Amino acid sequence: MIGIAGWTIIVGAMIGWEVKCSASRGEKPSFEELLKSLARSRRGRVFLLIGWLFIGWHFFGRYTLPVFDHVRNVGLLRHTG
Repeated sequence: MIGIAGWTIIVGAMIGWEVKCSASRGEKPSFEELLKSLARSRRGRVFLLIGWLFIGWHFFGRYTLPVFDHVRNVGLLRHTG
């Protein structure tokens, strides 16, 4: 539950930044421009790939894969949260 709240705050901050950037008429870089500048270098692309994998695993995979619920119920994976 705390994880979902954390992701909600992060996504809300990203949306707020986009609204603020569109209201500033180009004075501040938008999230798209920040991602484009990261994607120009190899190190930036690796960083984006790792971030994409992290988000995919911790947000989507953890809550949608049924195998984790089965493993938790059996007791092989201890969830303390």
